[in-house]
Amino acid sequence: MENKYKISGWALSIYGAMSLITLLFGYSLLSNYFGPIGGIYFLFLALYNLFIALGFLAFLCGVYLLKNNSAVHRIALPVAVVSIFSFLAGTIAGGLYLWQRHENS
Repeated sequence: MENKYKISGWALSIYGAMSLITLLFGYSLLSNYFGPIGGIYFLFLALYNLFIALGFLAFLCGVYLLKNNSAVHRIALPVAVVSIFSFLAGTIAGGLYLWQRHENS
């Protein structure tokens, strides 16, 4: 059986891995050099953790798309839609998945 989502699987897994690496590096810088300032710090930290979770989900969706798992499409569709708002790399990865999903449906 041919894997129709191979290109978008690679794109999502590369986007997820690169965003995880950069976000975790930024998280270590954030926690080492900046102390808790107040309520805005916790809001920023919660938003930052949400971006880390999105990168992790994008990486996992890409891996499972490469494995040709049919159940991943329930999670990959919302992840691709949200990742479109991440300029350039996320836009390309999410757009590729949505384009291939539209062609194969």
